[in-house]
Amino acid sequence: MPFSCNCGCGVNQNYVNRRRNILIVNGPPGPPGPPGVNTSSINNAYFSTYGPVTVSTLGDIPLTSNNVLNGNAITHTTGSAIVNLLSGTYSINFSACPTVPAGQTLVSYALYVNGIILPETSVLSNSVAGDIECMAGSSIITLNGSGNIKLVNLTNADTDFRRVMLVILKIR
Repeated sequence: MPFSCNCGCGVNQNYVNRRRNILIVNGPPGPPGPPGVNTSSINNAYFSTYGPVTVSTLGDIPLTSNNVLNGNAITHTTGSAIVNLLSGTYSINFSACPTVPAGQTLVSYALYVNGIILPETSVLSNSVAGDIECMAGSSIITLNGSGNIKLVNLTNADTDFRRVMLVILKIR
């Protein structure tokens, strides 16, 4: 309902929410804000594989989609498992849903940096053969020069992976 204010502020378009008895006042525009973030300097990425892919023991888990890829510090060829990174500090989050292979009770995978496992990123699930186990991990890494990362199957058998996700944000 239109309302004219008598306080001298010049506001004349107000609305009363009758259900809650709240007076909403739309005042004059404020001063301009500070400039926004320069998005050309943002380096982030989101890679994924949705359908099942079979990966051998110690095999690289491929990333079949480049969902988001901004900046020049992160590069990836669609379908490859390897993501290249320029020098810097990165926040890395990952998840996947492997199927426990026949004859196995454990599934596991981990993040590798420059071909070396980061043991603290190893994710493991103890389950029954045929079960799909969704598991996630994260890490912050610093590269003093260019390098690469990848997810690797640590299960002692060929394993089907689905809903694989790798999200990277350069934080420094």
